Amino acid sequence: MLSLCVLLVLLFLVILLLFSLRSNRPLPLRPSSKVLLVIAHPDDETMFFTPALRALSVAGHRIFILCVSNGNYEGLGRIRTYELRDAVHHLGVSPSDVTVLDYDAFQDGGQWDKQALSCVLLRHMEVSQPVL
Repeated sequence: MLSLCVLLVLLFLVILLLFSLRSNRPLPLRPSSKVLLVIAHPDDETMFFTPALRALSVAGHRIFILCVSNGNYEGLGRIRTYELRDAVHHLGVSPSDVTVLDYDAFQDGGQWDKQALSCVLLRHMEVSQPVL
């Protein structure tokens, strides 16, 4: 029984290693591509996307960030917006390429209307014209 458990663990580790190696391929982007990152709230860029932002910046891509909510749930929206722009500046993203929305429809803690969000995303994609 123990050998079966060890075998299953080893099999799992091999599969995990193979998956990891396959997922490390670079994105198929042309040099100097425009990339749009959509995040829900300030701090998502740091918690989830730091490696991607750094790699895209180092590779010479222009990165636009659309933050759907300014994170104003506790009245800290202005501070969180500043922190977002400061954080991405250190990752090679121009603060002027960061758009932070402050719409009543997209506040923290609620359900967002998918149709309204789709319209907002489409507008920003038309402006930034990212590579799809």
